[in-house]
Amino acid sequence: MLAQLSVLLIDENEDERKLYAAGLPGYGFRVRCLPSLDGLEQAVEEGRPDTILMNLRLGDDETWARLLGLQFGASVNVPGVLLTGSIRSDAANRIRAMANGCAAFVVKPCAPDTLASILRAVVSGERGMVIMRPEEFSAEAGQG
Repeated sequence: MLAQLSVLLIDENEDERKLYAAGLPGYGFRVRCLPSLDGLEQAVEEGRPDTILMNLRLGDDETWARLLGLQFGASVNVPGVLLTGSIRSDAANRIRAMANGCAAFVVKPCAPDTLASILRAVVSGERGMVIMRPEEFSAEAGQG
């Protein structure tokens, strides 16, 4: 049996938040949810998650400003995964995500089982993952 890990899920979309909050426990994750980046630092301090999953729209300058302020791995010492369905999943956004300390940049749609594999890879130390086609991801694909 896989060890249970904790994930802090930040998702602006209630339906998607419910989908991942319901799906990830079946793959060994305890899930705590936030509807926005507000309260993130407190939630990290209180819950000490193994990883943070952010399902955010990237066209918003406020979102980028908040991510820049967080600097995952620096001020928030928890690896972050950015999950987005943004049509702006271009190279500039991928570079910005990595520059802000995100361990992985994942383009939706992404099924909960695949997402669980990606989160496990990040918790295991994988960094710099850009996953444009999650349906093709496997734990081995995350190596390197």
